[in-house]
Amino acid sequence: MKLVENKLLDLIKQNGNIVSESDFIMLEQRLHIDDKGLKFAFEELIKKNKIMSVWVNPNTHLCVNKKDFEHYEIGYSITYPKYDLDELWL
Repeated sequence: MKLVENKLLDLIKQNGNIVSESDFIMLEQRLHIDDKGLKFAFEELIKKNKIMSVWVNPNTHLCVNKKDFEHYEIGYSITYPKYDLDELWL
């Protein structure tokens, strides 16, 4: 399954570092897996802190505030490490 996770991560990056529910069918087709396999791959990437769940506006494909959840889709975004800039200068 590690190969599927790596391919999924690459597809998310190719899709602008974010995917929403409307992209899930395309991901399943590109990865040749079913919805359960896709869900498992998402869960594994979340456990490894590679992606995080977000709310996505399907029209603009941008993350939005959770308070607007009635109008948006669940999606996943690449997680980038957070750095303390003061520590980087030491």
